[in-house]
Amino acid sequence: MYSRLNLILTAIVFIGFGAWGFLDPGGMLEDLGATGVSASGKTAIRAIYGGFLCGSGAFFLYCSAKSERVSIGLICLLMVVGTILAARVSGFTIDRGALGLQAWYLGIEAVSVIVTSALLLVRRRSTP
Repeated sequence: MYSRLNLILTAIVFIGFGAWGFLDPGGMLEDLGATGVSASGKTAIRAIYGGFLCGSGAFFLYCSAKSERVSIGLICLLMVVGTILAARVSGFTIDRGALGLQAWYLGIEAVSVIVTSALLLVRRRSTP
């Protein structure tokens, strides 16, 4: 039950951020501290944030719908959010900029990685 809930809640967040990136890439970039982005840059945000996040969210919903797909959904979630977290930590280290909103995202991603890892361990232990 908790595994499915994790996938569904993550899907909602991913689809929400994806819709924001697709519908208002300029506004998203401003909230992230980036200004003066070209039309090409906005198209990239629509594709990456919009397309990738909405597609990932849809996959998490798909995986949550049947118990035999939940584990693969959790593995995918762990890989996606884990690499986003690793990239964000690397960015903090390389860029040495002010954390601001990025620190919140880092915290949320870290919690997601911990919770998802725990859910996968529980599923692994409960499966013969």
